Amino acid sequence: MEEKIKIDTRNKLFHSIWTHVESVVMSDEKIVFNISVRPNERFDLYLEIDADTIYTLERKDLSIDSPYIVNLKNVKAPGVYKVRLYLDDNLVYEGNYVDEDWLPF
Repeated sequence: MEEKIKIDTRNKLFHSIWTHVESVVMSDEKIVFNISVRPNERFDLYLEIDADTIYTLERKDLSIDSPYIVNLKNVKAPGVYKVRLYLDDNLVYEGNYVDEDWLPF
């Protein structure tokens, strides 16, 4: 009997076709986005960091290198924040960071 459903365990279909965020490492000093992007693809990037004050970064027609690193030296209270990353107006990542020193216990 011929199999009608096949499973591809290489996981290359999704990862090779679409741009996606592979991983994000957040700290009180920087945010490191590891983004899988097809060669020569360009995006409008919008980044929002909410650390009691809203900080934004906007770049038009950007060729993204991975890793994409955002320095937090201008953020006044980088111990607790929420970050949102948009590429071409599509939310591709949202996450929260809480430094251990900010915890009440």
